Amino acid sequence: MNTTASCDLALGSWPTPAALTTYLHHHIPLTAAMQLSVQQASEQGLTLQLPLAPNHNHQGTAFGGSLSTAATVAAWSYLSGRLAANRVRAVVVVARAEQRFLAPVAEDFVVHAIAPTESDWAEFWQRLQHKGRASLTLTAEIKPNGELALVFEGRFHVSVIE
Repeated sequence: MNTTASCDLALGSWPTPAALTTYLHHHIPLTAAMQLSVQQASEQGLTLQLPLAPNHNHQGTAFGGSLSTAATVAAWSYLSGRLAANRVRAVVVVARAEQRFLAPVAEDFVVHAIAPTESDWAEFWQRLQHKGRASLTLTAEIKPNGELALVFEGRFHVSVIE
C-alpha cells in the first residue's frame, strides 16, 4: 500500500474533485465504503460530501467515527492538494487530531476543510522550503442546516520527497 500523500497526484495544479475522489478511493479504501466524494478543492478550502446511509449508527444518525474520518480526510486532502498545486511531492501524516461533537447529524453531510491563515501558510511554507519538513494545524467543520455539529483540529506533519 502506498502511504505517500501527493505522490500520485499531478503536480502543478489543484487536482480536480473527480481526480481527488478517485485518488482517495484507491489509496484510502475506507473512503469508497463511506461513498465520500470531493465537491470542491482550491486554495480557499476543500469540501467533501457523504451520504448518511453508509455512515449511520444504531440510532440512525451519523456514526462518530465516520464524522471524524471524514473531517480528517478533508483536512489531509486539502493539504495534499495544496502541496501538489505547488509542485511539492511529500508524505503527509496526521500527528494529532481532536474532534468536538456538538450535535447529531441525521442527514447526508458536507465537510469543509478550512484554509489556514495566510500567515500560518507562509510560516509553514518557509519551514518546508528550508528544512524539507514542517507541520501545520488545519480545521474542518460539519454544519448540517447551518448548525455546527463537529469541529476537527488536526496537526499534520509533512516531509518532502526528493
